[in-house]
Amino acid sequence: MPTWILPAITTGIQLFLGKKQYDATKEQGVQLQKEYDQAAADTLLQGRSAAISYRQQGADILNNLNKVLATTAARAAASGIEATTGNPFAVAEQSTRDAVMEYYIARDNATLEYAGAGAQARLFAEAGEDARKGYRDSALINAGMNLLDIAQNSPLKLTPTKTGQAAVVGTGREKS
Repeated sequence: MPTWILPAITTGIQLFLGKKQYDATKEQGVQLQKEYDQAAADTLLQGRSAAISYRQQGADILNNLNKVLATTAARAAASGIEATTGNPFAVAEQSTRDAVMEYYIARDNATLEYAGAGAQARLFAEAGEDARKGYRDSALINAGMNLLDIAQNSPLKLTPTKTGQAAVVGTGREKS
């Protein structure tokens, strides 16, 4: 058996294992990015859900206001009092002010919740992209270091010949 076969096989195995390590490291980055993307999607969904709850709360406030105004007008009319003046009017006016303030608070909370969820989702997406790139860069650096180690420690060495072609030194096939 030629002396170059065992070093060539060893070098091939090192290259194969280095490629497997490179692929695994890159895949870790892709998986981490998927986790961050899922966290971003979950955050957006939670923000939308909370915003819908606040909007429903605002709608309920306005619905209750309508009931209060209708009840006030009905009681005033049943008592023979004009609903647009005096005590019934004051009750209706105060109820309207309170309801409108509560409605605007609910509306603002919905807007803030949705905007906050969007900002948080963008941060998760950016973190995922950064993680994927970081793992990719790490994989490239490790692959380069692996190749450098193989080149420095392999018994197979490429040297230029007189014709400018490379020959593998240590194989018994050197050209003179």
